[in-house]
Amino acid sequence: MNIKTLFLCFIFSFLLHAAYAQDTLLHVDKSTKSGKKHIAKIKNNDSLKALTASHEKYIKDTTKTKPIQSIKYQRDGFIAVGRGLGIPNNSFVSNGNAANGKVYSVSAAFPGIISHCGIAFKFDYGENRVNETQLQASLNSANQANFPNINTTLAGAVGQYSYTTLLTGLCLTYPAKHLTIDARILGGVMFATIPNVSVGYYDVATGNTGTYYQATSSGNAFCFDMGIGIRYAILPKLCVMLTADYLTASPSFNYVTTGAGLSSDGSIIQETGRETIVGQSFDLSNFTLSVGYTISAQKQAVVQAN
Repeated sequence: MNIKTLFLCFIFSFLLHAAYAQDTLLHVDKSTKSGKKHIAKIKNNDSLKALTASHEKYIKDTTKTKPIQSIKYQRDGFIAVGRGLGIPNNSFVSNGNAANGKVYSVSAAFPGIISHCGIAFKFDYGENRVNETQLQASLNSANQANFPNINTTLAGAVGQYSYTTLLTGLCLTYPAKHLTIDARILGGVMFATIPNVSVGYYDVATGNTGTYYQATSSGNAFCFDMGIGIRYAILPKLCVMLTADYLTASPSFNYVTTGAGLSSDGSIIQETGRETIVGQSFDLSNFTLSVGYTISAQKQAVVQAN
């Protein structure tokens, strides 16, 4: 997660601090109103009328300026559908040879549970193709380090990575006049699939050839997501959203390989099949453009504070 996660945590903390400041303003306003009510009660006591009159005169002299008005915008929720770009990071690129792909997203947020915080839900489906040039170079490099006589090539079309996530967690909403900033921290489960691969061997010393097949495999693991987005209200009930999410999970897969193999001396032999449990990290930066329906919309309120 590294720098991206730390940066998103910083943004989330900043928005929390801003929300706390706005709530403090509301608290000051309520305290001011409470003090005025208290003065009104004191007026009813004849023994304190003189003190009350003196106190009110002081207040009038020190509060001649108009009260500060702060518009408190409604913290709306939303349900949105979007599509975007999924960019692989870290070992998903170096070990998995993943390339850029696409992601489909359905998200929802229901703020206002505690101050600006609320509950968020998110469903993603994404696909990332395999960088075949990088994969073939990796296979050649690995084999020729031990067996210089073996050339390796991709023997057919390579499938693609796919994943589905189900996530829920906390969201923070900070509204302005037309724009709203949304941040979220989510956890859940990822169901992922690795692609099938066919690889051909060629022994330059003997002329022998062979092909092995790696079947598609599925796995699942805990998934973590951190995101931030900007929401713009086109209409009272319609909005567009631009979001950036960092998504990570590390499922394990059962690699099943059949066909040709390499012996200890670098000869091409036929195998009955072998299974290997391998972990593959799915690290992605997803950028999504969504259209959403605004829920629980209300008119803005005006908060006054002396």
